[in-house]
Amino acid sequence: MLFRAAHLALYTEVLREIGTPVERELAAAGLPTMLAEQPDSYVPLLLTIDFLRKMEQKEGIEDLGFLAAQRLVLSGLGADLRIGVHRAPTLYAGLQMFCRLARFENPNFRFSIVPKGDGIQVCSELVGHHEFDGLQYSEWLQNFAAVTIVRQFAGPRWCPAEIAFKSRFSPNRHALERFSNTRVLTGMKTAWIEVPDSMLSLPPRINRRDPGSYAASNGKGQLPVQPKLDFPGSLKLALQAYLGDGDPSVNLAAVIANISVRTLQRRLAQYGLSYSKLVQQARFEIAAQLLGDPERKVIDVAYAVGYGDPSHFSRAFRRLAGVSPREFRRGLAIHCDLPPRTMPLFKFDRTPMEGRADTAVASM
Repeated sequence: MLFRAAHLALYTEVLREIGTPVERELAAAGLPTMLAEQPDSYVPLLLTIDFLRKMEQKEGIEDLGFLAAQRLVLSGLGADLRIGVHRAPTLYAGLQMFCRLARFENPNFRFSIVPKGDGIQVCSELVGHHEFDGLQYSEWLQNFAAVTIVRQFAGPRWCPAEIAFKSRFSPNRHALERFSNTRVLTGMKTAWIEVPDSMLSLPPRINRRDPGSYAASNGKGQLPVQPKLDFPGSLKLALQAYLGDGDPSVNLAAVIANISVRTLQRRLAQYGLSYSKLVQQARFEIAAQLLGDPERKVIDVAYAVGYGDPSHFSRAFRRLAGVSPREFRRGLAIHCDLPPRTMPLFKFDRTPMEGRADTAVASM
């Protein structure tokens, strides 16, 4: 189960403001420490929940989930989701786009719109996993994300008539004061916020000249590809956030996956992978993604994926991609003007250099 690093950073902001040595506590919890450098990467949800529960108790914080979630703003959501909301002509269209793209924020959650009386419920639910203690930390964020979308159309002070949680917990007084005219429910079958029908046709209040808007992207915004969430795909996404801290050990990977090292190796072997090859793939994929940012220097990309020597990074990248990092970036610049269907996809199961990434033996 995965959790977007940018969302974990909301919690660490709260902790940092009260003097918590955040990086030390993250490392002790087995979590990556370079969250700000890789906001779009993913971290393990269960390790994150354990970390938040311990910090809440250790620092004497009441309802850490609420304190972090209220910091969420539209700019803190993924670029593709922001673009989707900017495209929407009405609130209802914006909520539909939100339900479609929110899975890229936290891949194990699914959002849906359910009619209820003279309104709708925007519901979120953890998919494919049993309920566990501490789910409210994430549910606060899921509900606040939906509230954030509605506020782009209804104004920054809008609050739902009802906000519900699957978790059984007692919201603190600050949460109840913030939602003084909202009915707060816990122990429900799913989490949701309620939106009245009368608001669904509202046009957006968004400034379309905002740098995050679709208009400002010159029409080049593209919807993302669904993350591949089989076992190696999920583990690879989680490991990418650790690369800046060095080589993530196989023991750490086993903790992330909540299985033994032997079971992890056996499961990877079922996909024709070794652990070292999985880390190699993770390095290449995050490097390729970072190279897509023309403002980011190649040396910074090398450091971000765990290389202290940029020349070692360039040689390893060339072995996998067939081109140097700079040549790869130039290729992206050429292809960015092509229609979306003709854009090259860099995946390890089907790379532009036919089969080269799969057969490379040198580690990256």
